[in-house]
Amino acid sequence: MQNAQATEWSWWRRVSIRAKMQIGVLGFALLLLVICATTLTVMANLYFHQKMRQDLQMLSKVLAENSGAALTFNDAASAGKVLSALKENASVEAAALYQNGDAKAFAEYPQHGAAVGLAAMAGKDGVWLRQEFYVTSTPVKVNEETVGYLVLKSNLQEWDRFKQKLLSLFLVLIGGMLALTLLVSYWLKSHITQPLASLSEWAMQVSKHKDFNARASKRNEDEIGHLVDSLNVMLSELARQETIVSLNRELEWEIQERKVVEKDLIATRNRAEEANKAKSRFLANMSHELRTPLNAIIGYSEMLQEVVAEDDYEREEILDDIGKVRSAGKHLLSLINDILDISKIEAGKMQISIEAFSMEDLVDEVAGALRLLADERRNKLVVRGAGEVGVVHSDLVKVRQILFNLLSNAVKFTQDGVVELICERESADGEDWMLCRVRDTGIGISASAIKELFRPFSQADPSTTRRYGGTGLGLAISRSYATMLGGEISVTSKEGEGSEFCIRLPTTAEIHGPEERIVGGETVAPKPPLAASDTPTPASNAMTGARLLLIDDDPTVHDILKHQLNKHGFLVSSAHSGAEGLTLAKQEEFDVIVLDIFMPGQDGWQVLQMLKSDAATAHIPVVMHTIESNAQKGYALGASDFLVKPINGARLLSILQRFQKKDTGMKVLYVDDDVHSLELVRAYMHGTGWNLIMAEDGREGLEKLSQNPDVSMILLDLIMPEMNGFEFLEQIRRNEKTADTPVIVISARDLTQAERSLLRQHTQAVLRKGMYDKSALLSRIKEVLEERMPVS
Repeated sequence: MQNAQATEWSWWRRVSIRAKMQIGVLGFALLLLVICATTLTVMANLYFHQKMRQDLQMLSKVLAENSGAALTFNDAASAGKVLSALKENASVEAAALYQNGDAKAFAEYPQHGAAVGLAAMAGKDGVWLRQEFYVTSTPVKVNEETVGYLVLKSNLQEWDRFKQKLLSLFLVLIGGMLALTLLVSYWLKSHITQPLASLSEWAMQVSKHKDFNARASKRNEDEIGHLVDSLNVMLSELARQETIVSLNRELEWEIQERKVVEKDLIATRNRAEEANKAKSRFLANMSHELRTPLNAIIGYSEMLQEVVAEDDYEREEILDDIGKVRSAGKHLLSLINDILDISKIEAGKMQISIEAFSMEDLVDEVAGALRLLADERRNKLVVRGAGEVGVVHSDLVKVRQILFNLLSNAVKFTQDGVVELICERESADGEDWMLCRVRDTGIGISASAIKELFRPFSQADPSTTRRYGGTGLGLAISRSYATMLGGEISVTSKEGEGSEFCIRLPTTAEIHGPEERIVGGETVAPKPPLAASDTPTPASNAMTGARLLLIDDDPTVHDILKHQLNKHGFLVSSAHSGAEGLTLAKQEEFDVIVLDIFMPGQDGWQVLQMLKSDAATAHIPVVMHTIESNAQKGYALGASDFLVKPINGARLLSILQRFQKKDTGMKVLYVDDDVHSLELVRAYMHGTGWNLIMAEDGREGLEKLSQNPDVSMILLDLIMPEMNGFEFLEQIRRNEKTADTPVIVISARDLTQAERSLLRQHTQAVLRKGMYDKSALLSRIKEVLEERMPVS
């Protein structure tokens, strides 16, 4: 089919461009003329016939009005005179006047018998086109009474004359169009087709004689001129083909050489990657090997301190010596942690965990941990403006570490001076920022040393290390953390007068990538302090008899934790491998399991997964403890809490107290109209031992609350039908029986300042839907309950 069409149109392809353009212009002009002529003829026809109808109707009405008296008095002569007025209108061929109900003409025009055939139209009212003439019939009325009819017959001679004029006009237009086409064709030939023909002839000569030095002449600066330039440039390039071929051969030889070099580079890169992997494995193994004995040193020194203190030894220097051993172990552990952190940062494996926290609480915590050191060096520690910053969404651990590093440096390098921490919140480019300035009146830093200040293992001066200690990693880690959180750290200093470090971080960090985990909440749960007290807090009576399973391959850990926990009423069972721990967990009833991660055979992750996948053990809370922090993985697999070795006794006990049996059977009421949210919280609370009561609006929630007066906690949405969350709050706060029941609001609503103030007065926390996970919700519930629990 395509070949047939190509053969059929082959003649058109052989037509010259000039002829094609002339045919195209002429064809377009004729098509346009035909369209215009057709449109004009149709519109003229419509206009003429419409005007003809209107003129006949008007003429007929005038004659009918003038003929009324003649018909009334039966005066045919007067009627004839009225019709004789039609002599002035050449288009009217005949006219007749009929009396009402009489088919015989009363009067005729132009002569008797001229109105043959018009009698049939009498008795009608209107205008009709009959082949070559128009007929109109109009009633003759006298005093609104029809006495007869006037019938007119008009020819179409005027329309014939008008058509003759249109035809003459069209012939003139066609002649003018042909003349214009010839002029356009001549112009196109001079400016387009002739230059193209010349260029085609030149190209054929170049192709025939292979003369690549020939150049086409350029006439104009239009597209044809640009084509000439392009062809000339192409010929210049063709003239260089031999040179290019020669260069290609040389390049091919160089490429072969580079491929050999590339292979060597790939082999070198592979060796470097293997070396990096070996370094990572070495650091992981060494961190385990170093932290394990350090854990034992710190743990046993804590035990010795307790034993010496309980036995009332008179030699207090023994307590001091043991304290020095423990302090040295902690210092060495912090150095190892810094080295591992900088290695993770350089390898790009440092994890970010974003959550909401109060900057005021964090600053108080950091400053409280450093006040003792500040007092020892006789420094005045001043904190201002932390409350103005408010709630920050960022990585709590890393912001705490940044503040602690900078503030501890300021305290360490200042004596008998002032150390200030000034916090403020500012807006720039539509984004809120948190500024923390750490100022001191210490030794200061020289301008040359500032350039090397943030490099790993570097300090302002070598003598600084000998006098003040340290590895030079704190500032490098702090700047890396600030960069990861979308901020920066800057420094200004004058040697001998002091320094100022400025931390600038976004109040809402935006970290993108696979390492991110976002935890939401508008009120902030209290966080563990940087340094817990060395003396464990005594356990409550409710802890007596609580059964604990310790799974760890290190006998030292068993000795230390048994010593610490047995004194506080725990019954500790030991398992030295994952398999042994799984067996014991299924055979006996335990209130909580403490699980190590790095063990031979089955590691802690595998054991945790098997515990949570078995219905017999899934309900048992599991506290992970290990030398390396990977809390997010632990929470994802179902761990209840996470501790990093060496474990502080007070911190461990405070966590274990959350899993007392007295929480079993506690009732939690969740009021929300969203079925998906209800099912999600139900899944979160599965295995906790809590009884979840669900209601789909505020009114149903009040009914469930009256049926269950022993509800310990209420989770509440704000936007619901029937009765919303604010109305529900008002109702329960008015009731004496429910006024003190703690409430945590879980809502997606954007709160106004007034609503926030109201909720702060009547609720314990506000969580935003979609911005919290299982661990955050359960931890917040436990913390609220612990805050309201009476102290025994």
